Amino acid sequence: MVQICPTITLQFGGLPIRIRCTSAEFISQISKDFFPWQTDNMSHICITIFLRPISKLPSEQPKVRCFRRRNHTLITHSGIRILHKHGTGDIFFHIASSSVVLFSRAMRILLSFILPKHDALLVHSSAAIIPINNTGLLFLGQSGAGKTTISKLLKAEDCQISNDELSIIRRTSEGWKLFPSPFGGDFKAGCSFHAPVSLEVLHTLVKAVRSDIISLSPPVAFVSVMRCIVNFSQDEAQQNVLFELTHQLVNEVPSSAFYFRKDEKILAILSNKREAA
Repeated sequence: MVQICPTITLQFGGLPIRIRCTSAEFISQISKDFFPWQTDNMSHICITIFLRPISKLPSEQPKVRCFRRRNHTLITHSGIRILHKHGTGDIFFHIASSSVVLFSRAMRILLSFILPKHDALLVHSSAAIIPINNTGLLFLGQSGAGKTTISKLLKAEDCQISNDELSIIRRTSEGWKLFPSPFGGDFKAGCSFHAPVSLEVLHTLVKAVRSDIISLSPPVAFVSVMRCIVNFSQDEAQQNVLFELTHQLVNEVPSSAFYFRKDEKILAILSNKREAA
């Protein structure tokens, strides 16, 4: 007798991914937490989730490890094992428990591998939508750079916050777009789902005693952006795709270093820079 698995389809950066699991309760949990990202679009990528006891999985792996074989790629992390069959859209998640937190962590890792193949990137950044022209701003930075701080400041000035931790951007026929991301940080409650918007500028965050915005050349911006892209792959072909996509990004979207002080009106500084340009 064939067992029918409960299934939902989620969409990340415009890329639909079908997800199934024998546990209807776990699919229900995922559906609840990722509800805005659900879609009816067809997908050629399918993730099958297996819930396994922690003793059967690598339980103590603080770093993501990737093993590429002839027919598949194996990715492991604490409580997670991801198996991707080459040449197919079949992906298998082995998760230590029915934890949506573990599922979310596994999705972040997986998306870092598959998004670049679809002209999209997962980036350590906060992102806001400016109400005046409905365009997106990306604020790049690793932990402690000020992503959550800048999100709170812009939220207080009535800007819509897309994310404060990991943003999804994608190159489309209409230029680079900012997509909603479910992978929020400390200010996740202040973030909101939104339709894709045009990406106006890339700001690399720098905490300072006074605020200023300095334009960056594409080569300098390339280094800054590469530091913030979520990337665990060691495959040369994958790296080449990532480099080319980042090269296109910094040559098609203006970049700057944003020196900011948290007690200033950030939106006014951004607006003044836009008007001066």
